[in-house]
Amino acid sequence: MSIGRQRVLLYEPPENPRACLLVFDGIAYYRLGKLAHAFEELWLAGRIAPIRIVFSEPRQREREYRFDPGLERLALDEVPAVLSGLGGPACGAVWGASLGGLAALWLALEHPDAFPVAAAQSPALLAVPGGSDAHADSEWLLGRYREAARLPERLSLQVGLLEWLLPSVRRFTAVLAERGAVHEYHEYPSGHNWHTWRLGLETSLLDLFGVDLEED
Repeated sequence: MSIGRQRVLLYEPPENPRACLLVFDGIAYYRLGKLAHAFEELWLAGRIAPIRIVFSEPRQREREYRFDPGLERLALDEVPAVLSGLGGPACGAVWGASLGGLAALWLALEHPDAFPVAAAQSPALLAVPGGSDAHADSEWLLGRYREAARLPERLSLQVGLLEWLLPSVRRFTAVLAERGAVHEYHEYPSGHNWHTWRLGLETSLLDLFGVDLEED
């Protein structure tokens, strides 16, 4: 299906969803990451609440995932308009890897009412509005998190120990700790690739939607 100019895959859980997750780089997460399969294994084990997953695929990834108003329109207006006819919860969580992880953290900060929780795998934090170099740009979003009056309710972050992004992600999580933000942080002995991100799927799913969270 399509939402606006975006190609979207919609996953419906085996029972009525209690939450909804918007995933960037959705085709890769569906086909390579097998995120829906990871969810189903956790659900069958009774460890996770049922979630609807919206797998969104960008048209111009380098632009859309760098603080782009078009991504805000997609997440805040276009996706809810389509899902409203299905019933169930709105998408209150957002997830991505690399630039998609950057976009997830940005949306959760800018719109905490809409996206109170987010997962970012290897977020490309070396990025500035209008920038293009994920190896050399400054950590603009880190400064925004340090200064923000309000932070997201819950975050899950992951990074590989062999990534050039490791220092920036560690600095970001240090800011979260200083601010008292609720977050989980995980490191893996691997690089900036799907091996790392597949390793972390179940962990981040539980960080965001684990049944133990409903008991708190």
